[in-house]
Amino acid sequence: MLLKLAWRNIWRNKRRTYITIASVMFAVIFAIVIKGLKEGMYDRMIENTVGNYFGYIQIHKSGYWDDQTLDNSFSIDQQFLDSIQKLTYITNALPRLQNFALVSSDTITKGAVILGLDPEKEEKFSSLGSRIIEGGIIENEELAVLLGYKLAEYLKLKVEDTLIIMGQGYHGNLVAGSYPVKGLLKFPSPELNDNFVILPFTVAQDLMSAGSRATNMILDLEDHNKMEKYTTGLKAYLGSTYEVMDWKEMMPEIDKMIEADRAEGIILMGILYLLVSFGIFGTVLMMLAERMYEFGIMISIGMRKYKLAFIVWIEMVIMTLLGGIAGMLLAYPLLIYFNLRPIYMGDDIAKAIEEYGFEPIMQTSTDPGILFEQGFIIILLATIISIYPIIKIKNLNSVKAMRA
Repeated sequence: MLLKLAWRNIWRNKRRTYITIASVMFAVIFAIVIKGLKEGMYDRMIENTVGNYFGYIQIHKSGYWDDQTLDNSFSIDQQFLDSIQKLTYITNALPRLQNFALVSSDTITKGAVILGLDPEKEEKFSSLGSRIIEGGIIENEELAVLLGYKLAEYLKLKVEDTLIIMGQGYHGNLVAGSYPVKGLLKFPSPELNDNFVILPFTVAQDLMSAGSRATNMILDLEDHNKMEKYTTGLKAYLGSTYEVMDWKEMMPEIDKMIEADRAEGIILMGILYLLVSFGIFGTVLMMLAERMYEFGIMISIGMRKYKLAFIVWIEMVIMTLLGGIAGMLLAYPLLIYFNLRPIYMGDDIAKAIEEYGFEPIMQTSTDPGILFEQGFIIILLATIISIYPIIKIKNLNSVKAMRA
């Protein structure tokens, strides 16, 4: 009966109801979009470093991470690959051979990272082909290289020019080779653009006299959210001969930066919730002021105050739920839109952001958890604020209310 009465009261004054629902709805939309942008920034940051280069989990020979030389590489055979790929949570295993060497054109020389990889597997993992801005992708066993476009500019090389590589291979062997430039790459990270040379995996092994060895193996996962669990399981599975590291262990500075920014974000979201609460509270005050005469009449004709207060509270809860649900339904398309069409920063800001190794775009996360988290918080705040009318009605003098 009380619920039915509350529902009728809500629609007796549609203008007031729409204002109350709208205040909650816009608060939910605003909170979800702000949170979505923050989480999207973290996702993009991780994707640019993890998805393009490091991978979520890497396998090395024990001790390699502290002393990254070819002498700390490990032998890869089909049996080892099969033992990794049979694990159901691993969707892709990509062996790589990484070394540092001098690269040069006719007159210019520079140090660079030489990375041997399997182009076909890499395409599935990091969409390597989408990073090519000039030329084409290398094929397996093709005697050609891909260069970061900034490195190519420094060396004054173009597609089809020849790059010379000189360095120290496995067991200290002096190695050298010359390869045509097949394509130029552009990564979100300036460091990769400035210092990156990619060869087919087997070509890099031959160049470095490394036989069937690899320095690291990148693992792509079925569920990235279970990365820590998989890392622990792999460490036990492979034993002490190998070291298994996830991206948080390899790049603790990025993990700490995200955690610090999240902590700062809690303060900012707290300020947002405070502003939202004042907005909703203002709507509640307006509603109370308009209905004082009505409340005075109802108490005078014999309605108990606690019943009246409970009806008003139910009204507020219903309007809050309607506003919250509407806000979540309208906010999710916005998250999808700004995920597919990220906001590009202005040129000056973009240059400053790129210097820190990040893409100058703002892209929202589409994680549904953001909807429910922010929707629940705003609905909870509005429900708590709706306690105020209960207190007001409890202390209401019916005679004064009818004269108001």
